[in-house]
Amino acid sequence: MPLIATFLCFTLLFSTAFVRVSIRDGCGTNAQVISEKTPTHDNNEIKFVTSSCPGFAALRNTTTTPSTAHRFVCDTTVTTSLPADCEALTDALEGLSGEIVSPPQTVTQVTNGTCFYDYTNFNTVQYDVCFPDFDGLAQCILANCFTRTTPATTA
Repeated sequence: MPLIATFLCFTLLFSTAFVRVSIRDGCGTNAQVISEKTPTHDNNEIKFVTSSCPGFAALRNTTTTPSTAHRFVCDTTVTTSLPADCEALTDALEGLSGEIVSPPQTVTQVTNGTCFYDYTNFNTVQYDVCFPDFDGLAQCILANCFTRTTPATTA
């Protein structure tokens, strides 16, 4: 499955122990889809699938001192999407209004079918993430997780 990056974004709880386990493995074998929605922006469908991750409780028990940093992680163990596909998804996210509701111990996959972003909440509290903030993290992924094949242009 093509996957550009997995990014971890949460406020109160982050540990390097989480990075050693893939999101899908850490989520656990009994993960269940708890919500799905597919908004459209400029004729582009964006699918949001939130799954419960009971395995995150075990990961939380292995943590070190909590951090207040927001982080993202480039997952280089999987096939990557084309940068243009992820730019299209990021642009579409920028045009959405509202927020992503991330219940405790869940992962929300955001995709346009060819690019995937995972928003992971390891914590025990819900996060409400505004789309501009989510889009900002997607911009960080585009800037840091892809090897550019053409020089960046400047104005």
